[in-house]
Amino acid sequence: MQELTRRAAPAIAAAYDFAGARSVVDVGGGHGALVCGILQKNPALRGVIFDQPHCAPGAAAVAKNAGVADRCEFAAGSFFERVPADADVYLLKSVIHDWNDERSIAILGTCRAALRGGARVVLVEVVVPARPGTSPLDQMIAGTDLNMLVMTGGRERTEAQYKSICEAAGLRISRIIPTADGFQPDRSGGMKMFTAEARRRGGVRMMKTGNSCLRASASLR
Repeated sequence: MQELTRRAAPAIAAAYDFAGARSVVDVGGGHGALVCGILQKNPALRGVIFDQPHCAPGAAAVAKNAGVADRCEFAAGSFFERVPADADVYLLKSVIHDWNDERSIAILGTCRAALRGGARVVLVEVVVPARPGTSPLDQMIAGTDLNMLVMTGGRERTEAQYKSICEAAGLRISRIIPTADGFQPDRSGGMKMFTAEARRRGGVRMMKTGNSCLRASASLR
């Protein structure tokens, strides 16, 4: 998973605009392959890798190798209890699909409690089509969904399902951005990741950009 995340980091950094953000917390970030890749592309940004204590040595090594150790720190803890305060972006990649709805809502609720001012939560996950078909991609997504259920009790979700659990946690999704490079390159028929952003209260507006990217302002209830 760390290698997949390392390869995906440039695409995520390109898809999501971190301009204006001063700090980002990689929630459940493991050794920090994602946030370190993002820091490389955003030299004004500072990062925190938040995960269990045993991840600290690996996180320090990844940050050093990426050349961002001076802008990246590690914080230990459980995302069911708290996340570091005062960040502008709370980033969760392939975290929510590990958990059932109840536990996912608890994680998102912890992030919501930390939001201040214009801070936002950014989820990076596979979004399941509302009407799955029989293509190789649909079969692949079904396979990962079954794998998550058996291995972790989690699940892959549709856009509507992600919106539902965010609402239950007191968040509203502001926009969903297809990410060019997914877990596998799109040209291979692999799954594409989507970046979903949830912000504080604002008037709701939605428009379609291209075929699959929905944008809307969002609110924190």
